[in-house]
Amino acid sequence: MNAKADGSKGKNNADRLKVAKKRYEEVTRLFDRLYEESVSGRISHDNFNRLMDKHQTEQEQLLGQIQALEDAMQEVKDNQRNAVRWAELMAQYVGIQELTAENLNLLVERIEVYDRTETNAGAEQMIKICYRFGGYIGERVFSAKVLKHPCRKNACPLKERKGYGKISLVS
Repeated sequence: MNAKADGSKGKNNADRLKVAKKRYEEVTRLFDRLYEESVSGRISHDNFNRLMDKHQTEQEQLLGQIQALEDAMQEVKDNQRNAVRWAELMAQYVGIQELTAENLNLLVERIEVYDRTETNAGAEQMIKICYRFGGYIGERVFSAKVLKHPCRKNACPLKERKGYGKISLVS
């Protein structure tokens, strides 16, 4: 569905880009004619300045529109290319039995973990997974559990013990 929507969006933008470029060329030709008419004396200096300002404003607007349309079309192409890359990547991992660190790094670009929020039903926490070449595919809200820190107990495994030295945590 996304590819289909992007395809029609891309075609619409391509048509609009063609029209904008054609109009830009027309305005450029109008500049040339306006200058010739000014030099030949067929148009007053005041009218020349007024029309020149009008055409310059339109030309600047057209340049901005052309740039925006080209950017949008590039985004559509990037989305389509990413969809193909995502499908190729997923095809390699169909039927995997175990999610290893290597698989996770290949499939997931980043995992966003948001602050815990308190609700009437308890605590909740939102987690978003941004897949490589696929972006966000849904988001999940989980019930958050409050974990007790091990040092709040009498026998803290993180404190220095006699004869054992310090225990270090490695993440």
